[in-house]
Amino acid sequence: MLLSFFLNVGHYSRWGLISTKGGTAVTTCFMLYLHAMSENKIVLTSADLAEFVARNQIAAKIVHLPVQTPTVAAAADALGVSPAQIIKSVLFLADGEPVLVVARGPNRIAWKRLADYLGVSRRRLKTADAAQVLAITGYPVGAVPPFGHRQRLRTVVETAVYDQAVVYGGGGEMNALMQLRTTELRRVVGGETAELAEPSSTP
Repeated sequence: MLLSFFLNVGHYSRWGLISTKGGTAVTTCFMLYLHAMSENKIVLTSADLAEFVARNQIAAKIVHLPVQTPTVAAAADALGVSPAQIIKSVLFLADGEPVLVVARGPNRIAWKRLADYLGVSRRRLKTADAAQVLAITGYPVGAVPPFGHRQRLRTVVETAVYDQAVVYGGGGEMNALMQLRTTELRRVVGGETAELAEPSSTP
């Protein structure tokens, strides 16, 4: 488990979350690992997600890929599907409370729209950092699924996600994605939806 966590060093660096200079990346990843392991917390994997899916009788499939898919484009290329079928799960903190936003991969989330929807000021809305994402969801940034987290999260789905019949989201690891129908996604996470995309980012 610890080894697989260190293998994500390059991913964190690509996302600009850590520096790779002077061994800082390894030190930071180790600190994130210790943070997740504190208070009996465990880093979750695709196996944990698959167990959650089976236990709750969710019609979804974990797809393991021979390559890592750190970006929407990489995921779409690896699967041979449209980027519009890739969804991302982004953890926000609204007045300190975690809110998961599930959005269509190519779209940029409009912070003002999200803040207005949640009823908080723009200044009180933040994205969770890598350590917070890991501690709250159990999964590393870039591999967060839309459900199956360490705790049940308030989840808001961008309306455009439901334009697709089948989507692929985080699968718990950098080389895994979860395939499911959007009708099943709605059933599992609930019906909370909102128009959250920046107008210029919507195809």
